[in-house]
Amino acid sequence: MKKLLQIPISKALFELIQDCLLGRTQKVRIGDQLSNERTVRSGVPQGSVLGPLLFLIYINDLPTVVFSSMALLFADDLKLIFNGRAEQESLEKLQIDLQALHNWSMQNHLLFNLKKCSISEFQYDRNKNTLEGVCFIMEGRNLNHKSLVRDVGLFIDESLNWNEHVKVRVGKAAKSLFLLKRITMPTICTQTKAHLYRSIITTSLLFASECWELRNTSFKIIEKFNKKVLKWICGNLDYKDALVQSNLLPPLYFKVLKDLLLFSNILEGRYDVDFSKEFKITNSGRRRRVVLPDTRYEIQRQNFWYRTGFRINVVQRSLDFFNPENLKKKLIEYMWMYFNRHWTENNPCTWIFICLCVNCRANPRS
Repeated sequence: MKKLLQIPISKALFELIQDCLLGRTQKVRIGDQLSNERTVRSGVPQGSVLGPLLFLIYINDLPTVVFSSMALLFADDLKLIFNGRAEQESLEKLQIDLQALHNWSMQNHLLFNLKKCSISEFQYDRNKNTLEGVCFIMEGRNLNHKSLVRDVGLFIDESLNWNEHVKVRVGKAAKSLFLLKRITMPTICTQTKAHLYRSIITTSLLFASECWELRNTSFKIIEKFNKKVLKWICGNLDYKDALVQSNLLPPLYFKVLKDLLLFSNILEGRYDVDFSKEFKITNSGRRRRVVLPDTRYEIQRQNFWYRTGFRINVVQRSLDFFNPENLKKKLIEYMWMYFNRHWTENNPCTWIFICLCVNCRANPRS
């Protein structure tokens, strides 16, 4: 109840919540036997609507106990992000933050599940010192090192190549395709199949695609699966012709479309995002351009701000991206024009809308 008093809450609401939590008792039944009644001293009623909110209030001060790291909370999931070199001084700072989390858990009687706690390392330059052989201790136990972690449906590996994530998403999309084949009639029309593809398969395949970027090896995995889907939709028609006939952009085009629309929503202020540190907007003639930061490593060019800003600058030559009116419709029309002009089956760089490999960045197609 002390933490409820630390937030701006009316006296009447506080007393209502207090009445809900205090004075509760419980019994345990085993067969026909019933235990004596005991007072419940902690916790909230299981399955209650108020329970999740009270839990969030209870752990709301957790990120404030760390100083060298950034603590991110999502429900009961905590990520501690530390940016530093694998040197003794930096490692000691991270260990201090881990100890601070342990102290908080002991004071609040809410222990961490150490079986789910692990350390992962992400590096721009793989030639520098790594955390191999370094031990981090929490609650008296060494934390495991994991090269692949799952976070809110994303599978992230230390090299950030997203191959494992793509394999998982393709596997889930393949299950959806198998189910659609079983529950739909063989005589169903092409338009209906295409609609099912957009609403079920594409959403599964490109789940949270704004968070990840692909390389050519992953292009092939996705395109191979998409050819199977188009064969179900259009029969033995040529792949490119099948895409046109069913009015389906290739999945990698649709992924970029999602990036561009999200970028537009951020610029319009629909999301509370401070992008001033990521890029700047300048006027260049009649058009506005996204000024991208200098990058040293290829992996940095895969982040959302860089890859989307680069593509916007290319699109700006023919389309005013900063005019949000009918933006989605205009982008789709432009992508179809780009697809008809550049897509070839033997060149993976054409399978995505404006490829970001070294050669394509030097001479971007428009």
